[in-house]
Amino acid sequence: MDSSSTNYDPNSIISAADARLTAGDLSGGTLAFQSALLTWVDDAREASVPNEALNDAIATLWLAYAQFLRKAKQFKSATDAYEEAIKCPIAGKVGMVWLDYARFAEERDKKRTAQSVFLRALVGDGKEYLEGAVKDEQDRQLLWQEFLEFMRKSNPSLTLASLQAAVENEHLGVTDNSPIPPGAQSPVRSGSPVPPASKRARWAEPQAEESKTHVVMLESVEAEAAELLNRTNQPHLPPEIAAAWMVRDGDTPPQPPEPPLFGPTPPKLSDPTAKDILGEELAYKLMQCLLKPSGDAVLQVCRALWTMTALQEESAAKSLERLDKSLLAEHEKIEATLDTRLAVAGAARSAVVQMNDKERESFQQACRQQRLGRSNEVAWECRQLLCVQQQLLTHMNVPGFDGPTVDASALDLQARICSFLHSAFYVRNRIGEGPHRATLKSQSERLKKILDDPNRSVSPVPPPSTAATFAGAPPMPNNNPNNYGGGQYPMPGAMGMPPMHQQQQPPPHYGGMPPMGYQQAQPGPYGQQPHVQQQQQQQHQQYYYQ
Repeated sequence: MDSSSTNYDPNSIISAADARLTAGDLSGGTLAFQSALLTWVDDAREASVPNEALNDAIATLWLAYAQFLRKAKQFKSATDAYEEAIKCPIAGKVGMVWLDYARFAEERDKKRTAQSVFLRALVGDGKEYLEGAVKDEQDRQLLWQEFLEFMRKSNPSLTLASLQAAVENEHLGVTDNSPIPPGAQSPVRSGSPVPPASKRARWAEPQAEESKTHVVMLESVEAEAAELLNRTNQPHLPPEIAAAWMVRDGDTPPQPPEPPLFGPTPPKLSDPTAKDILGEELAYKLMQCLLKPSGDAVLQVCRALWTMTALQEESAAKSLERLDKSLLAEHEKIEATLDTRLAVAGAARSAVVQMNDKERESFQQACRQQRLGRSNEVAWECRQLLCVQQQLLTHMNVPGFDGPTVDASALDLQARICSFLHSAFYVRNRIGEGPHRATLKSQSERLKKILDDPNRSVSPVPPPSTAATFAGAPPMPNNNPNNYGGGQYPMPGAMGMPPMHQQQQPPPHYGGMPPMGYQQAQPGPYGQQPHVQQQQQQQHQQYYYQ
């Protein structure tokens, strides 16, 4: 087909698609874009002479197609459209297509995707794109400036030269131990094809062993830290997680997650490899995770998360104590008022007694409501903490964690994993990193032999019942009517005042190393720890303090 004889007008396609969208026909508008793009791209590829007008029209149509899907709030489809556009042999060379994709990813708070788009456009990724997809020098300059502005949002002092150096050293894999060959240009400034990073080191030193040094730039560390902090420092749960918890609650008051990821004391493992509670494969994966260079950081993060659990329970206990004191003070004031009224009642004594009883009943109901409200707050605070812990452990690539979840079976498995990690950082603190790594390596080798045995029977992850006491969980609650679970609180005495803690108990020793600020921990809210809502206060104290 002679492309010069065809009118390639993207505006006509855009107008027709918009009209269909206005009429509620999204699929019709999508089909109009897709049909035109297929035809035009085929015409451009078969043309004997490059048609610049057609190439520009194709790029414009791809951008309009993505904008059309964004207008229809089809963001996943819009992302797919951008990916198809940059893979198009015609539009994939146009800098504006890449720039619009990067801006879209940034608007959607997909910072890693935006960074990946800039890098693939400018220098490639060493895999699918061995070199930058955009060749036009003006487009490249525009992309570099936009990339710089994007990175400056997390590092205002960043310069273009330092950004290019960071890309050259980190993204392309060039290190001080693998210099660029004499006379060769920097891949950042060169338009020539760039070989894969795994081969580049051998250019400089053919006889030398390939360097395994990974250069981490300060800018990239700060950017990743800022992104992680922004993800975990949210004031509320993600909407989908909050909704999932509400579905689990039904019409009952919210309860803290059970079991919690970290208990106050290190668990007692009957098998040091933890294969009896995790299964052989998962236990082996966890040990391999701890044997990596990042294993020590994983255990430090786990220790920090364990401390966060302690501080959360301390905060809940202090909150209950403040509530008790305020209610007691208010109770004393009301009693004084009622006594004064009764003393001057005279012949109307019986009527005054009835009125006093009604006021007492009203105050009793107010106490119940305040306790129930605080119980709900504690439950959601514990759920927020669980979400943060799951996000951090997912970020550390701990096996068994894949973002926030409320699934009961997943929470049970994650609690077992964290109990193993709790034991690991406790033991490492006691014996030191070297001996502990040697122990992990020995146990890992033993598990590897079991896994490599062709005659072994598959050992699935044990069900929750087999690991009920493994994490040091307290005994199951009884059916004593004095339990405080479900928001039902006993109201002893004539006024139904909430019980005050009668005796100060020593704080739980978290692995023999109580965290800072946890010296005066009280029993959990409403007489229990937040994660043992159905447990009596006496049972809780026996488990945690004896």
